[in-house]
Amino acid sequence: MPHRNSFGDRKINFGDRVRIATTKHTQGLGLAGSEGTVLGQTIPSSSEVTDIIGDSLEDYAVNVLVDKAGKGCWFREDLLEYVGPAEMTIEIDGKVFPISAASLGMGGRREQSKSWWQRLQSLFKGRK
Repeated sequence: MPHRNSFGDRKINFGDRVRIATTKHTQGLGLAGSEGTVLGQTIPSSSEVTDIIGDSLEDYAVNVLVDKAGKGCWFREDLLEYVGPAEMTIEIDGKVFPISAASLGMGGRREQSKSWWQRLQSLFKGRK
């Protein structure tokens, strides 16, 4: 089921865990079946991103930090399968705070009434 974000209705969003499909492109790179976390989205014609894995003609790409490769790669969305929300943390002054894309209102699987910045600020109120 697609979810709306600033890139329109998308099945994959920031902070999602994804599995990379098995295709000639992903097999050749040794990435087929690997999992990773979505760290970004772009419109290649506006951002000058050119090293995109996949054949889709759609002007849209998703950056995935691939666990197996230990690096980010740009993929066409049709090569990615949603696995679930990523478990992420942020560290500030030696303190670790759990966060999720949904809790920040940046994608995820539910709509938020607050902006992502307001949600991030609320995580740190009263903590010292």
